[in-house]
Amino acid sequence: MAVTDRSVTSRTVAQQIGSVTHHSVSARTIRRRLQQNGLYTQRRPLLGLPLTQKHRSLRHQWCDERMMWAAEWNEVVFTDESHICLQHHDGRFRVWRLRGEMMLNSCVMHRHTGPAPSIVEWGGIGYHSRSPLVRIAGTLNSQRYISEVLKPFVLAYFQGLATAIFQQDNACTKIGSRVGRNQATVMRICDRWMQKGTTDQSGRSHPPQCITSREDR
Repeated sequence: MAVTDRSVTSRTVAQQIGSVTHHSVSARTIRRRLQQNGLYTQRRPLLGLPLTQKHRSLRHQWCDERMMWAAEWNEVVFTDESHICLQHHDGRFRVWRLRGEMMLNSCVMHRHTGPAPSIVEWGGIGYHSRSPLVRIAGTLNSQRYISEVLKPFVLAYFQGLATAIFQQDNACTKIGSRVGRNQATVMRICDRWMQKGTTDQSGRSHPPQCITSREDR
């Protein structure tokens, strides 16, 4: 039962076994037997999107159609940010402990209940290049994304990439109305730069492309 339904409790398993075999089995015995087979209840489930079969089919189709686009994917610059806690763990820390050791000092992670210092690291990487690593103290909101990422780094970085495609996710920080207006400003600056064009070694002029994609495929 625990293999087919990973969220079932040990008490439910014990009750089910008792109703079938008419023998009393404790929840502790169930947990011990499951642990002997490598199943531990303290592991948190991974969060994921609720995808239907249609969603999965469309995503597979999208990937299959673009799987061999080597040249196109080489032009994409993928960007993202990571939140880093400086003084306490973010819930992914685990300890080994025996029964009754929950309050043991070596099994306790001490932390303040108030806000703790943290930083956000933003960066972009492409096949041929990578952006500077941008450190942002505190929470990254739309205004800070505009003033500390888009204007000083994204524009300068993409002016050096003639055919690059800008990729970002659909986080609220990046799709607000302020961000949209500033991205339009960035695009207008890129358009003016595109009109100047670039010249390759053979002397032929090629207008660079500056494309923003906000689709989270």
